[in-house]
Amino acid sequence: MAKAEIIDGIKYLLDDKAQTAEVIANNYNGNISIPTIVVDNNIQYNVTSIGQSAFDATENPECAKITSIVIPEGVTSIGDYAFYECINLESIIIPNSISSIGIVAFFNCASLNNVRIPERVTYISEGLFVSCSSL
Repeated sequence: MAKAEIIDGIKYLLDDKAQTAEVIANNYNGNISIPTIVVDNNIQYNVTSIGQSAFDATENPECAKITSIVIPEGVTSIGDYAFYECINLESIIIPNSISSIGIVAFFNCASLNNVRIPERVTYISEGLFVSCSSL
């Protein structure tokens, strides 16, 4: 059974059986550093994915104020629309553990000026960096 919890300002979908956590939609801003492990009720969960629309500024307007994001090793996927319209996002650290990046995940991240895609990535959707005018 999965449950949604906010831990240290980041909202996760926690899977008790697999003991994994997925970052999900909430109002975020500023500099975001996602941890490798989160703890809820003395249970450790490995953060394994950035969910669909997790930082989508069209659904969560505060996300337009995000300036940087650090994704830790261990996260294997970035969902569709994950950083959609994060117009002030300048930098993102994508770890080597990422193997897939979803549909238009970085659409209109107009301030994004440098991205390194790890060699391990086996799936990149079309339109990944559409309207990222600073790249």
